[in-house]
Amino acid sequence: MLTLAAFAYCLYGRQDSLEQSRTVACTVLVTAHLVHAFNCRSTRHSLFDLGLWTNKTLLVATACSLVLQAIIILAPWTRPIFGVTPLDPVHWWLVAGLGVAPLPAMELWKRYVNRTG
Repeated sequence: MLTLAAFAYCLYGRQDSLEQSRTVACTVLVTAHLVHAFNCRSTRHSLFDLGLWTNKTLLVATACSLVLQAIIILAPWTRPIFGVTPLDPVHWWLVAGLGVAPLPAMELWKRYVNRTG
């Protein structure tokens, strides 16, 4: 839903090009999945109870993936290969905001599940 919302907002709300909207949607999808990986460490315990910095392998893998995603978008020679366009600051803020949305959503779900048994 987040990816579709980002795509629709860029294409119809901001009147961005189809390529620009696809780039934003793909980047939101990548970011949301990387953030969600932290939630998947436990189905019952909060990420903040487990500690955000306790899984070094996940941190390194996430950082590497984010750097690669940024290179794909920012490096001019990779854009035609992947069919992406550069993002402006508004797009990056949109990606950051929607990309971290799974974190509070899953934290609320875990809290609900823990309270209801």
